[in-house]
Amino acid sequence: MPKPGVGRRHGRPAVERGARHAGIPGRPEADAAVREHLARELHDRVAQILATMLLELEHFKVEQTGRASVQRQFDLLQEWTRDALANVRDLVYDLRGDSVSSGDFPGLLRTGLLEPFVERTGIQVRMVVADEWPAQLPSATALDLYRIVQEALQNAFRHSGARQIEINLGLSPTRRLIELTVTDDGRGFPTFGDLRPGQGMIGMRERAVLMGGDLQTAANASGGTAIRVAIPLA
Repeated sequence: MPKPGVGRRHGRPAVERGARHAGIPGRPEADAAVREHLARELHDRVAQILATMLLELEHFKVEQTGRASVQRQFDLLQEWTRDALANVRDLVYDLRGDSVSSGDFPGLLRTGLLEPFVERTGIQVRMVVADEWPAQLPSATALDLYRIVQEALQNAFRHSGARQIEINLGLSPTRRLIELTVTDDGRGFPTFGDLRPGQGMIGMRERAVLMGGDLQTAANASGGTAIRVAIPLA
């Protein structure tokens, strides 16, 4: 039995005929515009809310110190929220066709971001890659790390007045976390809690949280800012 409101004519859903008669675009460029619109709506309306929920849950959980059963419930809620956010982000990636190579991430950074950035801005960038850096990353992880570095470079260029930037790719001492650090010699900017969303830090931290990790900022003793991302090693 057909579902209410979806009749059939000649073996095909009448809703399909209605959609075509309503003039839904069928050209590739129109389809791409629809996909981009859906991706933007999912990101701006759904993913942003879920990411905010995830951060607020972490804040509430910290306030429950000493209440182990309550903290376990928060852990479960965070896990469910993180799964939902990951599913939404996957949909956004699929709709936009976003992808980066999962192999040779340092090479991708060098040719795709660092060299064009140096040529465009004149700011010197040095990248240090530890021997233990993974030879291959999951595609979604590579894309999120790529976007974090991209935003960090733009922040340094727009806000810090930096002349030199260093990017370090490595593992934590326990070898359980991937660590990515971007440091500059600029004037610095406030820590995360004082930053305006327009500076891009909110989106960067959302990406880190999505990967099950965290993003921290700190002022360098000699001036400038360090942005550190740590995520579990897959």
